[in-house]
Amino acid sequence: MSARSAAWLAWSVCAFSVALTLLDVLLKLLTPPIPARELFLGYAVFSTIGLLLYPTVGALVASRRPHNPIGWIFCGIGFLIAVQSYAVTYGDYSLAVWHGALAGVKIMAWLSSWISDPVGLIGGTLLCLLFPSGRLLSRLWRPVM
Repeated sequence: MSARSAAWLAWSVCAFSVALTLLDVLLKLLTPPIPARELFLGYAVFSTIGLLLYPTVGALVASRRPHNPIGWIFCGIGFLIAVQSYAVTYGDYSLAVWHGALAGVKIMAWLSSWISDPVGLIGGTLLCLLFPSGRLLSRLWRPVM
């Protein structure tokens, strides 16, 4: 992959993640309060900033160093966390406002239930193993990979 197409792909993933995050915030504002889901405002702002930082840092690294997997891992983690957050909010909005009548609410509920654990476990492990050079420290780490 050329550097130009890698940069284009990285920034496209970032833009799509930001769009999902903005849709997530919009749906959170349109959803009436759900007692089990009410968040402290500071936590909501902090998590939204985190949702925006992962793909942005990933796109910066991946566009400048396309052969280093750290940027792509950050892009992937940011994208999947944005998808998971949007899926939860879409499900909440559908149930609270439309009583579950929106299209794809079951798929979104299923998606939101399984995506966070593998992303956290696999993404965190890969970042720890490959940081900062994008390579394993030695061949002994290959079984962990």
